[in-house]
Amino acid sequence: SNAQSFSEFVFTTGGLPPSGGKLIVDNTTGIGFSTVFRFEMVGWGSEDVPLSYQFSYKRDLSDPYEQPTFMNTAYSLRSFLDTVLPQGSAAADLGVKVTGHVVSVMGVQATSNSIEVFVRPNDNPDLDTNTLDEIRYLDPESSLLYAIMLAQVQEPSNITNDLINESLQIVEAKAFNETLI
Repeated sequence: SNAQSFSEFVFTTGGLPPSGGKLIVDNTTGIGFSTVFRFEMVGWGSEDVPLSYQFSYKRDLSDPYEQPTFMNTAYSLRSFLDTVLPQGSAAADLGVKVTGHVVSVMGVQATSNSIEVFVRPNDNPDLDTNTLDEIRYLDPESSLLYAIMLAQVQEPSNITNDLINESLQIVEAKAFNETLI
């Protein structure tokens, strides 16, 4: 039998990951919920532009399995982020590790270097109340981040369900454009 066959495969590749850049920060020490840090991804390049960016942090540097907290819920074309941070974990000498993430228009991702910043506790006795008040005036994404940060710094023995519930009610109202009381 003289049977012949032919097949063709076409592969679309996503290109190479973004490269050549790094994460920088304007200040490596601060006070929780008070100091505004500017994190910036600089020098990143790719054949597949535009690039988009995302930022995350980890509070417990002694826990290799800690999941990062993302400071922006989706990638953004902005290569920088101005934000406050929660205090670092006492187990990590108050260090908070921040990492940048970059993705090309083709969806190929890269992760930056990590920067450790030292964030002391805020000794303001009204921190919880002030933060709840501030959450009311933030955009929905930022209000959610602040609520998460507020929950992360509470001592398990002192945490009040009222505080967490109120912050989440504010976030929910903002997300659904409800009137805040």
